[in-house]
Amino acid sequence: MYGVGLLKFKGKTLGYILKDSFQMNGSKGEASKVFAEQAQSAPVKTLPGSNGSIAPSFNLIEMDYEVMAALLGGTVVKTGEVATGWKAPHEVVVLEGEFIIETNSKHRITIFNGILQGNLGGSLNMTSVSQIEVAIEPQLPEDGTAPYEIDDIPEL
Repeated sequence: MYGVGLLKFKGKTLGYILKDSFQMNGSKGEASKVFAEQAQSAPVKTLPGSNGSIAPSFNLIEMDYEVMAALLGGTVVKTGEVATGWKAPHEVVVLEGEFIIETNSKHRITIFNGILQGNLGGSLNMTSVSQIEVAIEPQLPEDGTAPYEIDDIPEL
């Protein structure tokens, strides 16, 4: 798999991300090795503890007020029907939902129940841009099925 083509959170397309900022943040599964006094050169048993996982992170640079509210909570300020601002949330916000990554290699990674954490970051100068720094932590879905899957994007 290679390249980020499209990102969606709870059905909303997110926009451009900073070049080279997308990371899968995969981690190895955990296991405990059990050693015996009689066989010290190698474990006599390995007890699995957890599977490997992913926790994608990226920096979004195409920021509009609707996307800011979707990724940071808070509210969009409107003048008539036009979004003219964003107000940060005043309480702790838990953003949870389906997260989809479509790759340039025609693969789709679906995280069925992800907790999204975001914050404003980046710079305000003439050589860089402000960003929303985003991290997704897959959670086990309520029905107990797989936390994420990878499949081919169907041809239309």
